[in-house]
Amino acid sequence: MDNIDYFIAERGTKGKNEIVQCPHFHKYYEIYYLIHGSRKFFVEDTVYKMYAGDLIIVSEGKVHKSTRIKDETYEKFLVCFHKNYLSNLYDEFMYYEINDCINKPYKFSGKNKVYIETLLNKMSFEKSNPDNYSPVLLRNYINELIIFLVREKNYSMLYSDNHQNLMDNTIQKAVRYICSNYANNITLKKISEYINMSPTYFSKKFRRETGFGFKEYLLSVRLRAASFMLIQTNKSITEIAMQCGFNDSNYFGDVFKKNKGMSPTIYRKSNESTKV
Repeated sequence: MDNIDYFIAERGTKGKNEIVQCPHFHKYYEIYYLIHGSRKFFVEDTVYKMYAGDLIIVSEGKVHKSTRIKDETYEKFLVCFHKNYLSNLYDEFMYYEINDCINKPYKFSGKNKVYIETLLNKMSFEKSNPDNYSPVLLRNYINELIIFLVREKNYSMLYSDNHQNLMDNTIQKAVRYICSNYANNITLKKISEYINMSPTYFSKKFRRETGFGFKEYLLSVRLRAASFMLIQTNKSITEIAMQCGFNDSNYFGDVFKKNKGMSPTIYRKSNESTKV
């Protein structure tokens, strides 16, 4: 699923009874475009409120999740693609120009909204009706979208100041602490003391602000670090487990398999070609 040709494009509607999404990360880029409704979107250590016409591109390895703001039906467009789809762009533009357009929300209206939705529909069509020309067209459409964001950002500051970080400063402090100290023995009690809150109040506030529980988020951060180390290092499974905050390698193996669908050993072997 994570090979160089990985690409999906789908449009879907979800209602009140949607399955609650777990915080997750993956080895590909994700374009999330909201056609209708409203969502709260968490990416790494920031929460944004998104409405119809809003788009965000999440880069590989970023923990993210979307949750509902209220009971309503919403419609989204989701496009996922391998990072190699951007290789030509990195040859043409400065690295920071491309990356500065990612992991930030954009608001579209009028002709820009029509332009973006037309582009996303083209991607969906090529993915659903593939032929020998589709891979080239899909790459071109992704490149066109990124170039559009870069150009509009430079000329008109397309991304909206209305997309302010919704996360409470204290909770954001806790989130950043988790991201920097996941390898240590972080407990609800310890982090509550760190931000000067009672464990019960912090637990409730953390879920309300981020959309998921403290342990759930901590586990996602640890698994992301472990996934990277499995691919990019030759360390043993036990070493990786310990360095990512898992005190028991067997527990790490069970949790990893539950979340990734395969054991750490198989995951490493299946991604050997991506090691740098």
